[in-house]
Amino acid sequence: MGTTFNNDLRLTEIVSGTEEGNWGNLTNTNMQLLGEAFGYGEEEITDGATATITLQDGAADAARSFYLKITSDVSMTQICTITIGPNSSSRVMFIENGTTAGFDIVISQGSGSNVTIPNGEAKMVYMDGVGAGAAVVDAMAAIKVLSTRQPDHVYAATVTGLTASGGNVDIDWSQGNIVRITNDAAATFNAPTNPADGGNYLIIVETTTGAQASWTWPASFKWRNNAAPTLTTSTGGEKDVITLIYDATDSVYLASYTLSHPA
Repeated sequence: MGTTFNNDLRLTEIVSGTEEGNWGNLTNTNMQLLGEAFGYGEEEITDGATATITLQDGAADAARSFYLKITSDVSMTQICTITIGPNSSSRVMFIENGTTAGFDIVISQGSGSNVTIPNGEAKMVYMDGVGAGAAVVDAMAAIKVLSTRQPDHVYAATVTGLTASGGNVDIDWSQGNIVRITNDAAATFNAPTNPADGGNYLIIVETTTGAQASWTWPASFKWRNNAAPTLTTSTGGEKDVITLIYDATDSVYLASYTLSHPA
């Protein structure tokens, strides 16, 4: 036998002393396949409970791609478990569920763990390639992301019951990272919900009647120099800006402020 394929990318390995006159062709093919392994490819499956995608030996194959989009030739009617072969191939891949009709796909390699990819999403996975017991693992599951992408829109806080005698301010950071509040009464500011570790947040406060009173801030707001702000009392539309950075380790906001920005 002049060639073998005993490697994770199933490239051609030439046995010593064989393939005389064909080394150049085989080497050029291997170089092309290495490039394929850093690229994008698509594999199509049919509707069914299971499917198999097996990386071909020494030949061009979309299944070798670093980013693999899995599509379907018809609308899927069920979740499909897709086995990536051979089970001896250890690889890292991005796999996207591009099938139609909204069903999950489950990526498998052997009897070990699998990874479920919701429709329209992609995951980075690694396959351990240990044979019959091979596992597929979510490669990002153990990676701590220090901060998430900040939302890029302004939203109105849910401000309930603000009257001259007081009220409450409730904020859900999952809706955005900037809050604009017009308030002319004393208020109790409850601890915001759903902060992201390292998240940056802004609270813009405006008063219109000059009746702005002291606010009660949550204990999780740790003010610079331990000094909470005295909000502006004005009828000129000046704005106060509260800046927050969330530290999930201590479950606190590092808080600072600038006051009386002109209208």
